[in-house]
Amino acid sequence: MRMVAWLAGLAIFWSGCTLFRSGRPLTDDERALHRLGEEFYAAFASGNYAELQRLSIWGVPTADLNASMTEVFLADARASLAKLQSLLPAQRAADYNRTVAQMQAFLGAPQKDLQPLLANTHRVAAFTRQTHRQLFLRHSLVARDWSAAEGPSVLVRQGVDTQTALPEAAVEILFSLHGRSYKLQLNTCVRLPGHGWRVAEDVTWIDLTSQAVAHAAWTEDFAAAQVRARDENKTMLVDFTGSDWSPPCVALDQHVFNSAPFQQYARDQHVLVKVDFPRNRLQPLPLREANALLARAYSIGGYPTVLVLDANGTELKRINGYQNQTPAQYIQLLKAPP
Repeated sequence: MRMVAWLAGLAIFWSGCTLFRSGRPLTDDERALHRLGEEFYAAFASGNYAELQRLSIWGVPTADLNASMTEVFLADARASLAKLQSLLPAQRAADYNRTVAQMQAFLGAPQKDLQPLLANTHRVAAFTRQTHRQLFLRHSLVARDWSAAEGPSVLVRQGVDTQTALPEAAVEILFSLHGRSYKLQLNTCVRLPGHGWRVAEDVTWIDLTSQAVAHAAWTEDFAAAQVRARDENKTMLVDFTGSDWSPPCVALDQHVFNSAPFQQYARDQHVLVKVDFPRNRLQPLPLREANALLARAYSIGGYPTVLVLDANGTELKRINGYQNQTPAQYIQLLKAPP
């Protein structure tokens, strides 16, 4: 189980991801998320930006958002306090009494501590509104002819436990346009008390056709890549990634590795190797074990981490994270002296 921080440190527990299909009846939450995905797609296809307001957290009036998030913060605090108080004495940390006292004080008089939490909620909502508008202007009816679009097919990825203060899910919207396949990825949707499911954070537009072409250039076979690098007198560019769950990894793939400038540059310079640690799809056991060994051997502490290695596996350069560089900027980063 991993903890996902959302809005000023609000802790929501997430137990992996499950892709919901039509093999069983959908729950009410799944049906609502399917509708959310279909309506979000319809807003793009029709060029109706006003519809996004109804579907997104930034469209909730200020007073209503404050009331909903106050309910969330208090419910989360009560649940956390109850969990702490259920611990046996032997299980309690050294600061147990202080932590319990702080939480009880918060629940007894929450207004002062709620103010910074609510302020951060509105900052997140404002930023989300800005990113949604930018994406809409680039890809909606304003920029594309959607008359021949086919779709959508909506897939819901949702945490196993939805009985939390702020249930969370992700929605993928698949469709085709002018002979190319695309995905609109609603990375974080939340069930806001009193307002149902809303898009809460950024939305990613993925050109699946370009992605497929780019992915064909990568190998997951590290040993074979070493042989090829030696034969072709190239270095290896090794991407340690969480390709289907880490936002920076997804962004690096989409904005840099899938781009034509990077592919043209890498073709003559590197053998491309993907060392992936996905959470939403299964890998063959030998590949999982090999990737884990590589991560330990190169002391990988986070994703994405990109290494440039010689054919013997000696590290020549390391780039930690992704700072929203353009393809040209990232290429210059790779070319710069170690």
